[in-house]
Amino acid sequence: MSAGIARLLSAGLCAFRTVALVAPLALGCAVLSSSWVPAVAQAQEEPLAATDDSAAEDAASARSESFRAVEGGVQEDIAGGPLMLAVYVITWLGVFLYVVRLVLLQQRTLADVQRLSSQLQQAEGGRGES
Repeated sequence: MSAGIARLLSAGLCAFRTVALVAPLALGCAVLSSSWVPAVAQAQEEPLAATDDSAAEDAASARSESFRAVEGGVQEDIAGGPLMLAVYVITWLGVFLYVVRLVLLQQRTLADVQRLSSQLQQAEGGRGES
């Protein structure tokens, strides 16, 4: 097998592995974002409404009897939006660094194969001349 074909097969295998690793992650993110976000948005847009007035009055009286006001409730220190954005950035940065590492390892392996191939050709050439 010539060095060009070996290089092409090696690059193709590396690309296939990268796609095989990244594609499920991208697909999972797409599925989660398409199924969760609209459901949450719809739930926030549609407040619960009582079907009849007597049920609403019963619920209101039950709440008024058991309700106790709380002073100084727990305050959220950090908003969720920036935290979610940070997690996405960290995750994609990790994926990017992993792919870069794979490319560097593939280049190193390709250089080793080329070096060994040239050494083998030199050894066969020296053996043929003797």
